[in-house]
Formats: sequence, C-alpha cells, structure tokens
Amino acid sequence: MSTLTRHILDQSGSGVAISVTEMRFGSGPQVVYCQAALHADECPPLLVARQLCQHLAVLEAQQRLHAEFRIVTQANPIGGQQWVRQHHVGRVELGTGQNFNRDFPQLAALVIEELGPRLTSDPQANRAMARELWHEALAGLISENPVMALQRVLLDLALDADWVFDLHSDDEAECHLYAAPSDLAVALSLGGRLGASAVLIESDTGAHSFDDTLMQFWETLETAFPRRGFQAPLTAMTVELRGTRDVSMAQAHSDCEALLGLWSEHGLVTSDSGQLLSEPVAYPLRGLDVLTTPYCGLVVWHRALGDWVTAGDLVAEIVEPDQPERDPRQIRARSEGRLLARRGHPWVRAGDVVCKVAGSKPLSWRFGNLIGGRQ
Repeated sequence: MSTLTRHILDQSGSGVAISVTEMRFGSGPQVVYCQAALHADECPPLLVARQLCQHLAVLEAQQRLHAEFRIVTQANPIGGQQWVRQHHVGRVELGTGQNFNRDFPQLAALVIEELGPRLTSDPQANRAMARELWHEALAGLISENPVMALQRVLLDLALDADWVFDLHSDDEAECHLYAAPSDLAVALSLGGRLGASAVLIESDTGAHSFDDTLMQFWETLETAFPRRGFQAPLTAMTVELRGTRDVSMAQAHSDCEALLGLWSEHGLVTSDSGQLLSEPVAYPLRGLDVLTTPYCGLVVWHRALGDWVTAGDLVAEIVEPDQPERDPRQIRARSEGRLLARRGHPWVRAGDVVCKVAGSKPLSWRFGNLIGGRQ
C-alpha cells in the first residue's frame, strides 16, 4: 500500500518547518528512486512526478509492481519558495548562492575506513553493509546550511536504490539525458521513449551532482575493494525534460508512459506503456560546447533548437541598446554539433550561457565541471 512521508529538514529555521515529500509504492528486491526538480524552477518534472504517483497507485492496486518505488514529488522545497520581486529563483540558495545540485557530500572515504574490516565473501552482504555505513555517515554529518540539510535527506532516500532518475529541464532545450558509460544502453532506451535527441556520456562530470555522487560512491568502493560486490550496483541518470516552460498534461503523460515503459522492459512493473519516439545519439559530455557571451544585451537567434552547426556558424547576435550605432555582437559556434539547448530569457549579462552544442568529438577546452549551464 502506498505511503506518504514528509522528511523535515533540520535547517528549516526558527519557527519554520520545511519538508521533502516522498511517496512509496510496491515492494520487491529492487528499489527505484525518482525525484523531481532539484532545481526548483525547472517545472516539467513536477507534473511528471505527480502523474507517476497516480499511475503507480493504480498499478499497485492491480499487483503489477515488482519493485519498491520511491518518488520525491518536489525535491527542493527550499528553492520552491524563493522569490525575488515576483521572480522565482530555484537554482541556487539565496543565502549562500550555492547551486542545489552541486557539491553533494562525498563520504566514500569514511565508509571505506569502517567497511574494510567487515567485508565478507558475500557480495550482497557487502553492499548491504556499505549502505548501512553510508546511512550512518550521513546521520553524523552536521548540516552547515539549508542546502546541505536538503542534500542529506535526498541522499539518504536514494542510497538504497538500484535505479535512480533525477528529473530536470533546461531553459529551452530538446529532451536529452546525462549518463555514465555503463548506463548507455538504458539511457538510449529511455531517451528513445521520451523522444530525446541526445544522451551525453561521462563517467565523472566533476560537479559532485546528485547522480554523480551516488555513482562515484560505488566506483570508489570498487576501486578500493575489487570483486567484492561493488561493481555497478546502480543505474543512475539525469533526465532533461526539454525546456522549463514545456509544461502540459499531454507531455507529462507521455513522459510518465516513457518511464513506465522502461521499467516494464526491466521487469520492475507490468505495463505496456511507452513506445519508441526517437533514436537518440550518444555524445561525449566533453564534446558539449557551452557558449557564453562576453557582452550584455538582447539575444537575437539565428539558429533554432535541433539545428546542426559547424565551427564559425553564426548562432546568435547580441544587440546592445546603449550602443545603437554599433553592429550587433556575434556569437559563433566553436565546434560542429547539434544545438541542444539555449537561453530562455532574451536578456543576457556578460558571462551568461547562451547555448549548448553537442558534438561527437571531445573538446580540448572542456575540463573540470563538465555539466556547464548556469551556475
């Protein structure tokens, strides 16, 4: 039977209670975790999560669930209530400026120290012990700010999972996914059901984002203790559900069907949902060029989403209202690839991201934090 739990954040503030809402459905040997809108101003995932809960409730009543499903319907209630003069600010915490999906706590070293003496010859028991120690490490972590308090709760809910889906959206974008090389086949299957154009592949984005942190934990344990049960116990990916304004009941229903179709493919539910809508292309994340502007002004686009561009092609122009006698500044592609995402608001400041171009070749200037986009 489905359950609803509200997890109170320990940094809510004096006289304030902020909670993360989690719905659970079904039971089984595997755990599927899905969360919506860790960046709180990315709206399409919120509607998809709601519809997922409705579908899972029906499937549970029909005894067609074969795993435990954990759905966090609003992963970032802090960002959900942040407004500045009637403008929603959900990507960063206003008090610190910290991005909600960066710099999750890295606790593998603490777990390794305690885990070594307790390892057995049973891979399943080793994984269970690692998860128990991870829970303990999170419980002992002092939340220094609201972002850390939120991150603790989300990691604690997700670390038991065998499958993790972190639902986001970009400013204006085609549907695309971020995944590790080991999860490419699953990401291509889900992407095809969602109608995605691209899957961006990288083993470590360098951002310590939510799904990265979960994947890197197990990879670190596998490096420390080879062949002890820590090799690829988790499938995790970030799903970018187009642009943040692409909200409709019909689209949410289609995206929900796509997730259910993938889960059915892997025996987690019994459902005939989700047909292939596209054949996404896999690109290296290091081949995703993130174009920024050195100018302040108004963006005028010369290329549309999905266009294929080559190095030197004019993508956009920046019109400077205070320089009416000057020709518009030109933003040109630096590499060949698909125009996957672009800025939604037409006004930009110097340093703002203008667009993202996904190409097949790694780029020499792409290193460090590879996720890119707004910080």
